[in-house]
Amino acid sequence: MDEFKVKSLDLQFYNYLCEKIGTDELVRLRRKYYQLWDFLLTNKDVVVVNSGSKSEGLDLEGSDIDVMFLRKDITVYENEAQYRNKKPNVFIMITQDIKPGFTMLKLSKSSFIFRREIYNCSDIWEQDILLSNVKVKQLLRTKHAGYDLVHGPCITDNENNRDYAFCLRCPSWIRQARKLRGKSRVWPSPSVIANIEKYGTLFVPIGCKTSVTEEFEWRISFSVAEKLLIYSFRHTQMLCYALLKIMLKEIIETYTYSKGILCSYFLKTVVFWVSEEYRGDEWQPHMILTCFMACLARLVYCVDHSYLPHYFIPEINLLEDKLISNNATELTHLLNKFYRIGPQFLTYSKTLSNFAQHHISSFNIINNFNTLYHINRKYAMEISKMCYCQRCSNIKISKISKLSTKRRNPLNLNVCIFRICQFAGISNEINGKNLSLNKVFYEIHKQRLPYIILGLNADAASGWLYLATYLFSLNQFSVSLRIIDYALSKCTPDKLYCCNDDLHYEQLYDTEQQALKYGCLDISSIFRRHVITAILFWKDSILPIKRIYELKNRYDFTNSSLPPVVYAHYLRFLCFYRLYDGDNCRKCLHDIQLTIENGYFVCAHQKVDSYTCLAAAHLKIGDKNAAMKCLDVVDRLNVSTSFCVY
Repeated sequence: MDEFKVKSLDLQFYNYLCEKIGTDELVRLRRKYYQLWDFLLTNKDVVVVNSGSKSEGLDLEGSDIDVMFLRKDITVYENEAQYRNKKPNVFIMITQDIKPGFTMLKLSKSSFIFRREIYNCSDIWEQDILLSNVKVKQLLRTKHAGYDLVHGPCITDNENNRDYAFCLRCPSWIRQARKLRGKSRVWPSPSVIANIEKYGTLFVPIGCKTSVTEEFEWRISFSVAEKLLIYSFRHTQMLCYALLKIMLKEIIETYTYSKGILCSYFLKTVVFWVSEEYRGDEWQPHMILTCFMACLARLVYCVDHSYLPHYFIPEINLLEDKLISNNATELTHLLNKFYRIGPQFLTYSKTLSNFAQHHISSFNIINNFNTLYHINRKYAMEISKMCYCQRCSNIKISKISKLSTKRRNPLNLNVCIFRICQFAGISNEINGKNLSLNKVFYEIHKQRLPYIILGLNADAASGWLYLATYLFSLNQFSVSLRIIDYALSKCTPDKLYCCNDDLHYEQLYDTEQQALKYGCLDISSIFRRHVITAILFWKDSILPIKRIYELKNRYDFTNSSLPPVVYAHYLRFLCFYRLYDGDNCRKCLHDIQLTIENGYFVCAHQKVDSYTCLAAAHLKIGDKNAAMKCLDVVDRLNVSTSFCVY
C-alpha cells in the first residue's frame, strides 16, 4: 500500500473515531463540565477534585467518575524543615521502611490537632500520632449515607455509580517522585511540568496490603498531575488512549482467563511513556494507526517482561505480582496476537464494529455541531438543577457571575453559566417585603438583577421573560409589558424550541455555518440567536401568581415548565389586570387560547400546564365557567399536572 493510501486510511479512521469517541472540542467540553462541578462544589473547608475517565473527557461504556474531597485544614509536608509557621493539623511524611508509593503521616512536632474529627481519625504508633486510613474512610461513610462499600481508597454506593475519596495534599513536589525537568523532551511541555510541580502531590487513604503498618499508610496519588498531562494531549494521543481502553473493556475483558489482570491506569501509564519518547509532530491524524500500534507494542513488551514502571515513581513496577498465573500467559498470547493482526482487531469491539461500513472522507462538522448542541443542553440543565438543589449561597452565585463576565472564561461553559444566572435571579422569594421603601427596593435590585441580566444570554427569548417576571414582582408593570413585547418579537417560527426541536446545522445561515467552521462563533452564540427554552419555575421561585383556592384543592402543583409564548401572554394578562385594563386582559386570554390550540411553541406534554394557566387567569377575573371548561380539558388530557400556582 503506497504512502498516500496509508494516510487516507488513517484520516478515515481518525474521522470515524471523532464521531464515535468525540472531537477535540467535545472532549474539552466534557472536561470543562466537570471543572465547573469542581468549581461550584468547592467550599471553605473542602476542595472537590473530579477524576476518572469522564473528567478526562471520555464518555465510553463503563467510564467512571471519582470524586475526591481535599481537606483544606490539613497540610502534609515532606519533612520538618519545610514546615516553619506554627499552625494546626500539619502532618509529616514517614517513608523509611515503607514500600515506594506509600507513606505514613505523623503529626508534626510543632503542630497540634485542632478538630475533634481529625483527632478521632488518628492513633498512636511508636510514640507518634499517625492518621489512620481505616478511620478516615469510616468518617467519610458517616457523612455520605448509602455509600457503605469500601473500594480501595474510596467509598462507593451499592450500584458502584460513583466513588468518593478523602485526600490530603503536600504543596511541594516530593523527592520520591522523579524530576520531570532537566531532560530535553517535547512532551510534557515546561509550562505543564511547572503547573504539576507547583500543585504538589496528593495522598489517599489506603496502605500496602503486605505491610504491617497497612492501617497507617497512605498511597501517594498523582491524580491532578495525571489529569494535567492528559489535558495537554493532542487529540490523536487522546484517541489512542481511548482505543486502548476500548480494547481492554470490550475485547480483553470478554476473555475469562484475561479478565482483571490489566486496568485502565496501566494503559494510561503506557501512553505517558510513549508520549514522552515520541516527537510532537508524530501525533498527527494521518499517523493515528502508527501511534496506536506504538502504544500497543509498548504494552505487549511490558506484559512480556512483567515490567511497567510507574510514570512518576519508576521504582514502582505496576505489573509486580500481576502476571504470575497461567492466565497471564494467555493474556500475553492474546496481546501478541492482536499486534500481529494489526488495528483490524479493534473491529472485534462493540464500539468500533462498524468501521468497515463507514467511509468517512472528511470531518463531519454537521454531526459535531448537533452533538455539541445536545451536550450543551444536557449540561446546562444538570448544572442548573445542581445549583438549585444545593440552594446556592450568594458566594457560589457570585463565583458564577465572575466567570460569566471574564473576557477569557477558563471554563467557557457559557450556556451552563448563563442558565444558572437565570435561576439565581428568580430563586429567592421577595414577596412580603415592603417595596415602597427605597432601601429595600434597591437592595433587591442589587442582589437579583445582575444575574437575570447575565441570563439574557442563555437563549433568544426566555431570559427576557424572566426579566419581565422579576420586574412584575417589583410592581413595574409598564416596563414589564415592554419587555414581554420584545420577547414575543423573538418568538418567530424560525426559532428552535428546546423542549421538542433539534437544532440542525443546515438550519443556520450560511455566514453562521462558515463562522462555526472556522471557530469565529461558539455554541452559546447559537443558543442566543436561535434557541428558545421553556420557562421553568420551582417551589420558591418568583412566580407572579397568587395561590388560587379552587385550583389548589383540585390539583397538586409542585413544579412547572411552561411554554414561553403561553407564559408571555399570561404575564401580559397579569400586568394589564394590575393596571385595571379589562379589554387587554380579555385579548390576552384569547391569545393564550389560540397559542395552545395552534401548538405554537407548545409541546404535547405542556398542554396540561397551559390550560391550567388559562384556568387560573379566568378565575382571576371571576369567570368560573370558562375556568371549569379549561379544567375539563385538563381532565380529558388525563395527565397529572405539575404546575405550581402562587
